[in-house]
Amino acid sequence: MTNVTFQGAIDGKHIKIRGPANCGSTFYNYKKSNSIVPMAVVGPNYQFIYTDVGSNGSLSDGGVFRNCSLFEVLENELLPNNGVIIGDDAFPLKT
Repeated sequence: MTNVTFQGAIDGKHIKIRGPANCGSTFYNYKKSNSIVPMAVVGPNYQFIYTDVGSNGSLSDGGVFRNCSLFEVLENELLPNNGVIIGDDAFPLKT
């Protein structure tokens, strides 16, 4: 790839929490614990470019991504200068 000026990698990470009182299964995840899921994009020099913290653990990475502000920005705007963000199969492949 040539002339790529924006690069990043995206992922979410389950962080164990003690579930709030009466939360039911809202924070309960596939690992059989309660969690929140921060979503982050990290650049080539290990700097955080974007973070979103606080999605409940019952959501998948794809669900967390669809609910964060970055999703709407990327749906409506192009990355600058042929930039790329890479992620695993939880994230849609788009131009």
